[in-house]
Amino acid sequence: MKILKSYYIESINLWIIHFNGILDQQQKDAIINMWHKQIGATDKVVVLDKTIAPLEVISGKLTWMQRRLLKRLIRRHGLNK
Repeated sequence: MKILKSYYIESINLWIIHFNGILDQQQKDAIINMWHKQIGATDKVVVLDKTIAPLEVISGKLTWMQRRLLKRLIRRHGLNK
């Protein structure tokens, strides 16, 4: 299993890690724990796999509306653990 891309969204202190393949919840939790240990500077880590639509690069500062929509997406998919 390889990481395709990882993103850091500074305005909401969130890492998004995208894998090429399908992961079960236990694998996602292990990756989140490993990421916290390695990075150590963030509260939120989201692991996505092929079951989620492809990501689009988010650059620059997010507007209030973009942050709100991103938070809704995260809640809707149960990614805000």
